Amino acid sequence: MHPNPPRYFNDGPLVGPGSSACPSGWSGRSDRRTELGVDPADHQGPIVLEARERARVLLRRHQSFVWNATNLSRRVRGQCIELFAAYGARVRIVAVESSPEDIRHRNGERARPVPDHVIHRMLSIWEAPDLTEAHEVLFIESGNSSDAAEPYR
Repeated sequence: MHPNPPRYFNDGPLVGPGSSACPSGWSGRSDRRTELGVDPADHQGPIVLEARERARVLLRRHQSFVWNATNLSRRVRGQCIELFAAYGARVRIVAVESSPEDIRHRNGERARPVPDHVIHRMLSIWEAPDLTEAHEVLFIESGNSSDAAEPYR
């Protein structure tokens, strides 16, 4: 492990295949899907590979960052966490939870909504993270702007 590992990934550039807008020239998944011509219902491999390489750049610099992704299963989260651990990074998982109704409502307000069958599939494979996956796991309810939720350590 590096003698000065990055702090939790919560204070640097936003990286990853997530859908949010990203600072510092990093584009979000929706933007990159459009640029690369990848449909939301299709395999997201090209987007994920690009995001992983961006993460490696920051990991090599020992720079903290936020990995923004909808990692629904332990297996998929594990692939990311193994990459981060290989560089000696500390990992905090922040799970933002919403009701299926809220997810569908917010999706309907997007400029480019994700197809309903894709959301249904995503909801069917969701596995909540646990403490065996990271140094810290934090659950936050969608719409709760406070950081009052107590982390699991």
